[in-house]
Amino acid sequence: MTNNENEEGMDRNAIEVAEVDATPPVVYQITSEVAIALAEQYRDLQFDGPEAYEIGRKAIAVLRGTRGEIEERRKVLKRASLEYGRRVDAVAAELSGPIEEVEALLKRRKKVVDDAAAAARAEAERIERERVEAEIRAKVAAEEAEREAQRKADAEALAEARAKFAAEQEAAAKKDAEVAAAQAEREREIREAAERIEAAAKKLEEDRRRAEAEEAAEEAARQQRIERLNAEVRAAEEAAAKKLEEDRKRAEAEESAAEVARQQRIASLDAEVRAAEQEAAKRINEARAKADAEIAAVSKVDEPASFLDVTSVVETAAAEVEPVAEVEAAPAPVAVEASDTRVLANAEEVAKTRRYIAALRSVVPPTIKDADLAFVVDEAIAFLGYIAGEIDAIEQRMDA
Repeated sequence: MTNNENEEGMDRNAIEVAEVDATPPVVYQITSEVAIALAEQYRDLQFDGPEAYEIGRKAIAVLRGTRGEIEERRKVLKRASLEYGRRVDAVAAELSGPIEEVEALLKRRKKVVDDAAAAARAEAERIERERVEAEIRAKVAAEEAEREAQRKADAEALAEARAKFAAEQEAAAKKDAEVAAAQAEREREIREAAERIEAAAKKLEEDRRRAEAEEAAEEAARQQRIERLNAEVRAAEEAAAKKLEEDRKRAEAEESAAEVARQQRIASLDAEVRAAEQEAAKRINEARAKADAEIAAVSKVDEPASFLDVTSVVETAAAEVEPVAEVEAAPAPVAVEASDTRVLANAEEVAKTRRYIAALRSVVPPTIKDADLAFVVDEAIAFLGYIAGEIDAIEQRMDA
């Protein structure tokens, strides 16, 4: 019976065993829905306060107790399964015993056949390998003979090349001798040149050292001169600084004294100006009152003599205010008739008054840098303008 027939017989005799699930159902005290609901119930608990902490602690206890009950139930359910598994293993071993025995027998028989086939293949491979090796040896022998012939030819060529090389070497040796002689001559010349250069370098070094010594001596002397000059400069700077400080203190003292004198002079000028202003105002008021009285008298009595008295009052008032410039005028002609005396005299007085007013207003103030003195001069100029205005008013009344 062949192996294929055995396999077909085994297939025909195979027993179909229906798979029956004989394991008991897995039943716990709670369902998966209850477990998930219990977990979701406590998932969001926090421990952020005493009351929440107590709730969380109790939730942990509940979860721990439930988990413990599930573990105990798991052990109980698995105990029966372990016993069943051991029985299943025992039956399987009983059923597999004869099968494994025959399977081992068949494997041994198959191995005998496989080993014989392997030995035949090995013998065939050996014969083929020896044939190939014989071919390779023959080929190698032929190649070796060819290489021997080549080596003989190479040896003859080498001998010829060596002879040629020897001749070339002899010629090269002769040339090398010539080159050596020339090289010796060059080396002698180079040595003599080197000796000359060394002597020159030695002399140059001696000259350099002597120059450095002289330069060092000059540098020392220069440093001494520089130090002496620096000392003199420092002494001069200190003397100049001392003198500058003395001059500064003296200038400050003089400036302080000058400032005191200037303030005193300004105070004195202010007092004089105020006194002059008061005196001038007083005189102007008196002259104005006197002129007003005379003009009033002239308006009542149309006499030439009375008008002349009025003009004399104006002249007296003008003299009392001390004009800054006196302008000379040609005397006006006096008419013969008594009726023209007043007109001619009035014209003369008006002309004199106008010239005086023009002189007052033409006064050019001096350029003064000191602020206090400039203020005093400005006040004086303003007062002169005031005087010119007053005189102008008197003139206008005279014209009327």
